[in-house]
Amino acid sequence: MLSNIYVFADVFSSLENMGIEFLGKIQTLGWICLALALATAGFSWIIGGSEGMRKAKVIIIGGIAGFILIVGANSIATYFKDTIAF
Repeated sequence: MLSNIYVFADVFSSLENMGIEFLGKIQTLGWICLALALATAGFSWIIGGSEGMRKAKVIIIGGIAGFILIVGANSIATYFKDTIAF
């Protein structure tokens, strides 16, 4: 019976580590996507005239909002990892 508890604890620890590692990789991808979105918005703003400026604002807001969601997911996961124990 006691060995089953150790197996479950190992499984939860393994899942926890896998989730944190996955979120870290997603956050790295988020940085790359944010940089590409800002670069695209910058080119659109400079080259596109008044229409490009309107499109660039939407791209900037979307890129920043998406990045905030990704960073927020990592922060929430870290908070739950630190506060919840099985």
